[in-house]
Order: sequence, then C-alpha cells, then structure tokens
Amino acid sequence: MKIEIIIVHLSCIQEVKIMGIEFSERQMKILYFLIENEHTTYKELSEQLYVSTKTISKDILILKEIIQKMPDVQMLVQPKKGVSLIGKKETLRNLLSSHKINIADSPEDRLTYVFAKLLNTNDSLKIQNLADELYVSRSTVESTMKDVRKRLNKHGMSLVSDRNGVRIKADEKSKRRLMSEVVNYYWGGFTASNSKTDLLDLNINFIGEANNFLNKDILKKVAELLNRYMNKTQLKFTDYEFQTLAIHLAIAIERIETSNFLSRSNNSEEEISENTLILIKMIEKAFSIIVPIDEQAYVDIHITSIEKNAMNHDLDQTKLSYLDMGVELQELVRIKLNEFYPDEELINNLVLHLNAAVKRLKLGVNIYNPYTDKIKYSFKRSFMISVDLLEEIEERFCIHFNEDEIAYVTLHIQSLLDRYKPDKTKVILVCSSGYGTSKLLEQRINNGFADMVEIEDVLSINELQDRKVTDELVISTIPIENTNFPVIVVSPLMLGADVRKVKQYLQLNEQTEDAFLNLLDKRFCFFTHQIKDNQVNVLNIITKKLVKENYAKEGILEGAIKREKLSSTAMNDFAMPHIEVDFIKKPVICVYVNPEGIDWDGALVHSVFFFALNEKVKPELNKIYETFNEIASNHELLANLKTSSSFEKLVYILKEGL
Repeated sequence: MKIEIIIVHLSCIQEVKIMGIEFSERQMKILYFLIENEHTTYKELSEQLYVSTKTISKDILILKEIIQKMPDVQMLVQPKKGVSLIGKKETLRNLLSSHKINIADSPEDRLTYVFAKLLNTNDSLKIQNLADELYVSRSTVESTMKDVRKRLNKHGMSLVSDRNGVRIKADEKSKRRLMSEVVNYYWGGFTASNSKTDLLDLNINFIGEANNFLNKDILKKVAELLNRYMNKTQLKFTDYEFQTLAIHLAIAIERIETSNFLSRSNNSEEEISENTLILIKMIEKAFSIIVPIDEQAYVDIHITSIEKNAMNHDLDQTKLSYLDMGVELQELVRIKLNEFYPDEELINNLVLHLNAAVKRLKLGVNIYNPYTDKIKYSFKRSFMISVDLLEEIEERFCIHFNEDEIAYVTLHIQSLLDRYKPDKTKVILVCSSGYGTSKLLEQRINNGFADMVEIEDVLSINELQDRKVTDELVISTIPIENTNFPVIVVSPLMLGADVRKVKQYLQLNEQTEDAFLNLLDKRFCFFTHQIKDNQVNVLNIITKKLVKENYAKEGILEGAIKREKLSSTAMNDFAMPHIEVDFIKKPVICVYVNPEGIDWDGALVHSVFFFALNEKVKPELNKIYETFNEIASNHELLANLKTSSSFEKLVYILKEGL
C-alpha cells in the first residue's frame, strides 16, 4: 500500500500555466476537488467555490476540452448526474503536483514564511534580511509584520522589536500550538494506491511554506510509526485524530531534538496510560531520543481521547458515569438540549466527545477541523445550538472552545436534528364505500405519501359529524360542503389524478407557510450608507430598537456581543447574530443593509440578519432556517440585497430570489 500525503491549501493556488495551457485559480481548484472526490455536481462545486452553477458549467466545458487531450484520464459529464474523472487520476495529480508555485507571490505565503523563521529561532531577525530572502521590498515585509502581530495577539503572543531586529515572545506551548495550526492549514489529506510490496510507503508533498515548520522526513517517519502503533494496539483513529497526533508528534520530536521542551504542567504527575507508554517507547527507539515526562503527558491527552472515541468505546449509557466528568456532562447536555429532545445516541456520543475535549482543552490541546467553515455555513442552526451548549461548559470547566471544536459538536447536534422526521400533515380519511375500499384508500395514501402525511383516523361521513376537526386535512370519497377545514375529494381507488390532487395541495400548503418572510417587520429593517460601519454599532442600533418596541429585554446588546466573541457569525458577505431566547419577548428577524460595508470583527459584510427568536416559533424553526439557507447560498441574491434601500424592495428581492 502506498499512501501519499498531499498538503495543499486551495486558497494558495493562483493562475498558472501547465502544458502551455493557462488555468484560472478556480479551474485549478475544480481539478483538485475532482481528484480528491469520486464524483461531484455543479451545485456542490458552486457551494465549494462560492460562484453560480452557470460559472461552474463554463469552467467544466473548458476543462473537459483540455483533459480530452490527455491519454490516461477523461472527464465524464452527465446531465442531472454530475461530473467525475475516469481513468488514471494519478496522471493529472502528478502533473499538478510537479508544477512549482512561487511561494513568495502570495501575502499569505509570505506571512507563513515569516512565521516559520520567527518560530524556529530564539534570536532576533532583521527586517532587511527577511526582505532579501523573499526578494521583496522592506516596506512589504513591514506590512507582513503587521499581520504577524495581529495573528500573534489572537494567540496570546507578542512580537518584540529591539536593536537586533524582531522576535516572538511566547512560551514553548504557545509556539507549538501556532506551528500546529499553520501545518494543519496546508494539510490536504491522504490518498491511497496499490503497491507491489506489503510495506506502507508514505510520500509527502508540501505546497506552500509548511515545510519550513516541519521536516517532512520526520512527519513521514511518524506517520509510518503510527500505522504500526495502530496495528499493535488495535486502536482505531479517525482521519483527524491521526492527522492531529502525527503533526503534534512531528513538531514535538523536532523541538526535543533542538532542546526546546515543554514546561512542567500541573497534570504531569498523572499516571500515563499503557497505550501511551507503548507509543513513547516506539518514538524513543525510532528517533533515538528521550521523551520527558511533560511531553508524555501531552501525548497521553491525545491517546486517552482516542481510546474513548466512539470507535474504541462501548456506547453503553450506564458506563458514562465512569468517565471523569461523565455524570456532570450528561446532566448538563440533557438540560441545555432539553427542548430538542436529545436521544440516547446523542447523549452517549456527545458526552464521550466532550469528556475527552474538556481534558484536552484544560491542557491547551485543540483538535483541528478541516471542514469548520463548511460546517458553520451549512448547518447554521446546529452551530448556534452548539455555541449555546459550549458556552455553559466553558464557564463550568474554565476552558475555551475554538470554532474547530464547536464544529465537531455541531455534527453531533445536526445528526440529532436529522433523525427527527419532518412535520407531517395530519389526515382524516372519510370513506363510506365499505371496509375493503377504505383500507385500500388508506394503504394507497400511506404508500404514496408516507413522508408527508400521518393518517389519524378513518371515519364514515356520520362519524365525521361527531368529530371536531382542527388542523387536519380531510381526504374524502364523497363531496363535503360548507366546512371550515380543507377537503380533497378522491376516488376510493386513488387513481393518478387523485394522487396529483393531493400532492398539489401538500406542496402548495408548504409554500404558503412562509415562516421566514412572515418574521420580517418594516420597523426592524435598517438601510444606511454609513462609512466605517462596524459590528458594535449595528448591534447597538438593532437591539436598542428591539427594546424600545418591547420585543426584547434589557441586556440583549451585551448578550449579543458576548455571543459574537464566542464565535463570529460572519460568513461570506453577511452576518447572522443571534441571542438566547430568554431575552426575546416577541419573535422577529431584523435586517441591516449597508452597501459601503460593515467591519464585522475583521470580516467585511454588507448584510446582517439578526435572529431574535423565542419558543413561539419553535414549530417553524426548520422552515425558517431552510429558507435562510437558500438565501445564504444564493450569492446573486445577497449581491442584490446590497441595492435595497427600503423594506418593500428588500422583500421583493427576497421573494424573487427564493
């Protein structure tokens, strides 16, 4: 088996020329995505690259024509099915991998290069020397240094300047955390291909500056060692656990070899697990080093977390009490998620995950999540629910969950919501043709509309007169007039025309329940051209109006700002702040539009949707978020929103786009 680790970050790809053919940045991203995935669709690509399906279609036509000239690989485009590569994808992969991208052309790559230089030395670096190495001006490096300072400040680190140059002021733990973050940034995953030998052969490619942080030969050796370790201990790793541990170990080994050690932590005296000791012995033998007890403690955090993941743990709910914080976390999860009716599957999986996460975070060890942005964008409601839950856990255990951690919890919440069946239309059948025909009608409706309707009762016309009908749909084999409830008349045989009649009603009924648009209110829609607008100003305007109109309680502004600090709600060109239901008296969705742009904690947005929701709209929440997801994924609609200057135009644009 041959496994190649491709470390690619698509944002670093620029317009390039391969085989004399010029590829745009977007076309290069499409090719990489197709290589890594068996099959995709125009819609999926448009969501990945934030462009319309029409734009994707044009790119695919160009790429198909180019790839047709290659002997070993072809692009298959099937209407309504999607796009796939057939043949030897390695031919295309090797062609792309062999192309050298100028690492100093991109501001992000210059930033990474400078980080690597600063983190790998304890000495000061001169600005002019960095400029000479990068073949750029001194002013360009000074501009890069501003970004370095911002990034370091977010990690609790600082950049110190003296007569000798600049250097990072930080402890070893902080330096390693930043190194790990940068290497993860360039991680592209694993690909496997057959080999003539039984040995595991690992090839590693870095695209970008990750190789300045990490010796790829050490990472290759660590990955091979971890595969042997997995076979020896029979532990099962997720891809992300393998990735996180491999990078942690590779960085640790390099730092130990250069006598840069982690300082003693309070947890260093805890007993190291047997599986961790096995791994430590393998590392010491393979790299001829001694791993100090403090380093062992950090490795132990990873291993004990892996030991307790769902693949290695018996999900017996009664055993949760044996976890370090199992009882406390179980109680907290049940209380915080009570309104979503958490099932045992969620409780078991989530408590196992959180127990390991709390232990990790107490020692400052985060897990990287390559799909954070996609999860946050695709599962907005679940992400919000996760933020609510983790805010309570943060306060209880004095830890901090970053967005990568929140995204993993979001997947558990989304799985719970997916297990709920959508609301069904309640139906009463009225049939006076006898038992046989009424059973046939019931069966045919169940067969045709099982996911859409729930038959509550089968009645005769006389029985219907004694029955109080509220929100049910009546499907009858005989005409019923002068009623205050909906009636559809069908044949007892439920023929094609009858099926179409019921289907039309159900779809129309769904469309008329426009839960999202009904929550818009002219009083809470704001339009401005203010220059240098920002997050705090927008939240202040919206929340002040909500309190004034008696839609919200005092303290809502502070609550909204606190939530944004936990995780920014800026996504692409919009932001969607929200607040706990306890602050809201009446539900409403506020909209704020500024074509000049709004600085939303460093991100530039033009539209803000403030979700001021409470228990009153709980039955409609799925519909509300479904509609908003349509808005958020429609980039043309979002662009048009910037032109709206009145409530009427805003509603018109939304209705046209939906």
